[in-house]
Amino acid sequence: MLWFAALVGVSPSSDVLSVDAYLRARHRGRVHHFPSPAYGVPVRMGWLLLASIYFVPGVAKLATGGPRWIFSDNLRNRAWLEWHGRARQPGPLLCRVVESRLLMRSAALVTVVFEIGFVLMVPSRRGRRVMTALSFVFHAGIWVV
Repeated sequence: MLWFAALVGVSPSSDVLSVDAYLRARHRGRVHHFPSPAYGVPVRMGWLLLASIYFVPGVAKLATGGPRWIFSDNLRNRAWLEWHGRARQPGPLLCRVVESRLLMRSAALVTVVFEIGFVLMVPSRRGRRVMTALSFVFHAGIWVV
């Protein structure tokens, strides 16, 4: 959050909602400018920062456990540990999902591919849209479990 705040602090984000911009637009009328790197660079840096937030845990999972992190009961054990730490009893449907080795190992594989693949999709506009949608699905899945 600190890095995003610093990025917004040094970017010209005040050009849109400032009083100066309003008075300038009122005085000169609506002026259409070509896209400026002053606005594109902070956006790209934000995307790269977000990609690194996903990329680092994905690489850490592969570095510490490798294929064992994906193809073991690691994700199932983590879910049970999280429930135990919160003194929460999951419902019977969620218990069946978590006890399914195929589903949990598939979820672990999708997690690592998503986290590492995010950085590869940043250069493409369509890729950013897809990854934005997938990140909502990813975090919704984490919230459900």
